[in-house]
Order: sequence, then C-alpha cells, then structure tokens
Amino acid sequence: MASGRERVLRGPGATRAAKRSGYRNRSGDASIGGQCETVEVSQPHLQEVIPMSSKAYRATRVNEVNWEQIARGKEGLGVTVGIDVGKFDMSVICRWADGRFERPWRVKNPWEIPTLVGVLKQVKADRELVVALEPSGTYGEALRQALGASGIEVRRVGTKASHDYAEVFDGVPSQHDGKDAAVVAELAALGKARPWAYQAADSREEELAYWVEEMVAQRQVLMPWQGRLEGLLARHWPEASQVRPTGAGSGERTTPRRTPRRPSRSRRG
Repeated sequence: MASGRERVLRGPGATRAAKRSGYRNRSGDASIGGQCETVEVSQPHLQEVIPMSSKAYRATRVNEVNWEQIARGKEGLGVTVGIDVGKFDMSVICRWADGRFERPWRVKNPWEIPTLVGVLKQVKADRELVVALEPSGTYGEALRQALGASGIEVRRVGTKASHDYAEVFDGVPSQHDGKDAAVVAELAALGKARPWAYQAADSREEELAYWVEEMVAQRQVLMPWQGRLEGLLARHWPEASQVRPTGAGSGERTTPRRTPRRPSRSRRG
C-alpha cells in the first residue's frame, strides 16, 4: 500500500529525492510520512516543500468491490470490519487478522446498505467476520437492522476510546472518515468492543416516546412566549403578578396577596 511518489528537496548545491513511506508510520504522520535527506554544501540553501496528498485512505465505491480478488491468497483469515457512519456517507475498512488493512469502501447511506450487506455476506461465507461501529445516533439504525437480519455479528466501540486511540494508531491526532473506520476496526480486533445486536422497540413504547417528545417540543415553544408575556405584565400591569405567580412554567392560579393591616391604637388595649 506504499506509494512510489517522490519528494524532491531543491537547493543551489544539490538535489536529492526521498521516497514516501508506507501505510502506517509509527514514528510520524502516515499522511505525510517519508524520509528527509539533506546535503552538506558550502553555501546556504533553501528547501522547497512540495505538498503531498495521502493515498492510504483513498476510498473505493462499494459497487466496485470485488471480494474474490481481495481475498485471493488469504483463505481462512479472519476479518474485522470497521465502519464510520455519517448522515449520507459511510466509510468501511477491512482489517485482516494479521494486522493488514484494505483500502476504505465508500457507501451511500442508506441507499447502498443492501450492496454493503451483500459484500459482507460473501466475506462471512468462508471466514470469521465481525463488524464494529461507533454510536452515531439514529444514522446507523438502518445498517444495524440489516446486519442483524443477515446474521452478521455487530459490536460497539466507544467514542472516547476511538478518539484517544487515534494518535496511537499512526502517531497523529488527526481524524477523518477513513482513519476513524480503521481505528474502530483496530480496537474491535484488540477486544475493545462490546456486542451491539439490534433490538426493535415495542410499538407501545415507541408511541409513548413519540407523544412525550411532542409534549416537550410544545413546551419549549410555550416557555419563551410565556416569559415575554410576564415581562409585559411587569411593565404595564405589575399588580397582575400578585394574582398570577411569576416564573415561567407556573400555571396555578392563586388568590391576591393582601398585606395584613396593623390594629389601630384604640384596639391595642
């Protein structure tokens, strides 16, 4: 998976080339890895920095994946698949049991989920397969349901664990979709994941949850307007606060507040 591209250091004295490093560089950034060679010259010289783009995480469309070609020569080797789920796109990376990675697959969410499940069925046909995901709200529910219906084991990797492991993975704290999926696969292969089977909610509980969310939404609309109304009453009719308690959210009606009168001198005895 290494790139053969070369980085050239130019100067008035001499020109040298430094070859790019491989997929994972434990001593530095995998996206800008390489060796820098300098030449001793009698005159000072300037080095020109040429920007380089990383090809290690270049993704392939899931429709173009040929699993038979990928698995050739790796018969019986287990696979851990890490998936980074987004609202419209998912990044999928296969990690072999010997620590090697394949290039990411790009999947449109949710339109290409059936295609991805079909490829994963081919993977599971002749080897052990584990699929790992991060919790991503409701964006991954369709994928989890499809994997569970196909009998594919799904595990969950904690968000904090993957965030903390990002720099350990390749020496750089940067995160992007391809790297996130690789980190998820790595942690799952190391046993840092828990089973996360999809379980459909009860219909009655879903209906109750719907109406509770609807009530909360309506309450959030009511509170600001009630606060504005109380502000206007405090300016133009302050006596109304003695009839209706101040404070947003209070809906109980009370009797007017009366200040007790002091007894007259004739009644004091």
